[in-house]
Amino acid sequence: MENKGWFCSQQSDCRERLKRIVLWMGCSVMLPSLWRKSVQIRNLNTVLWVVLLCGCAGKLDISNLELSSNVHEGCFSPTTTMDVYYYKNGFNQKYELLSPKAPWCSNDIFMESCQKVFPISKSGEIKITKIFDRSVGTSGHCWEIFAKAKSKSDVEFAIPACWLHHNPDIWVKPKYPWHQKKTEEQLRIDTEFLEGVRCSF
Repeated sequence: MENKGWFCSQQSDCRERLKRIVLWMGCSVMLPSLWRKSVQIRNLNTVLWVVLLCGCAGKLDISNLELSSNVHEGCFSPTTTMDVYYYKNGFNQKYELLSPKAPWCSNDIFMESCQKVFPISKSGEIKITKIFDRSVGTSGHCWEIFAKAKSKSDVEFAIPACWLHHNPDIWVKPKYPWHQKKTEEQLRIDTEFLEGVRCSF
């Protein structure tokens, strides 16, 4: 007598149905797992993209490196009265000491939002506090140098150092980071508007 299962009429038909059931069970287990892996891959891609963007527009603190030793924590006296300005647009905010030869803010050359905060008088004193090699993506690198004034030491401001900022008057030499790497020159302040002095603060 032929032995038949409750769900199959023939042995071959039984095998086929078993295969379909196993396949369906496998898919029901695998699909959520595959979906989770897909989400993880998308999340990983997002993280990598953010990291790449940060790498392309990041900056390296070189304050304590040998190449910055002539500038970092050095003090200078203005040869003329100059003004510190403040610019804010969302998260982008910055204090800047403007050169008399380029009296506009790096992020606001039309001076629509950039406001004067305080002057630094002739024969006053500023001290260099931080020096960065800043990456600006496909445009390359530039210097970013910050200082504080003796007359208002709670505010840290940038001095003209980045060639990308629509500024024809750059106060640091060598002007370009890639040139410094090639020549291995140490950074120096080179401008008619500042002269080196002994620090008093």
